[in-house]
Amino acid sequence: MSQTPTQLLELACAGHGVRACRVLVENGFRDGDSVNALAGNAFVIGHDERLAPVPLGRDGERRDLLISITDEGPVRMLAWAQVDAGSNVAGIGIDLCSTADFGQDETGEHFARLLFTDGEKELLEQMEGPAPRRRAMAFSAKEASFKATAASLRRWYEGHDEELFFEAMDFELCEGNVTRGTARKRHPERAQRACERMGIGLIEVSFMDYEDMVLCVAVALRA
Repeated sequence: MSQTPTQLLELACAGHGVRACRVLVENGFRDGDSVNALAGNAFVIGHDERLAPVPLGRDGERRDLLISITDEGPVRMLAWAQVDAGSNVAGIGIDLCSTADFGQDETGEHFARLLFTDGEKELLEQMEGPAPRRRAMAFSAKEASFKATAASLRRWYEGHDEELFFEAMDFELCEGNVTRGTARKRHPERAQRACERMGIGLIEVSFMDYEDMVLCVAVALRA
């Protein structure tokens, strides 16, 4: 492994007003766990009504911190980023996906037909590398992009009564290669509209191999 998960996150956040960021790999992260994100500056993991993780400080949610959690088999990771007041980062998301779930057997082909748009299928055909890895990249991009909207969704509901409904499958990988790409909003009446309402203009995604999995880091940027 030529790159660490923290280095992947640092590269993804570079130039976007992020003061510091890390990816922690542990046996598990649960509600109520205390995380020593910075020297003498810990937060406690909570969750919102949609079960997205929330960094809690002494006086409630830490607005200067963004966090995301992923797990695949025995591996669980927590990513955090401390953002400056003028940062254009609206959220971060991480997702691990096993390449074994997207093999070239009948099951893998079925998942590919079921989960990916025609645009994604065309893009995956153009990308380099084994088919299971390319498919895992596309799926993890959906999941990480969805997670990257969690903080913006909380902010939305603090000031609006309008319901915004969208899910991970409403995102798709586009402009991808073996290490980086972008995810756009796929469903015109759900994710597209929701992200526009929340002020998210672009979601950038980055990838690396981690053991027999693909790790995706998504950074949601304000319009």
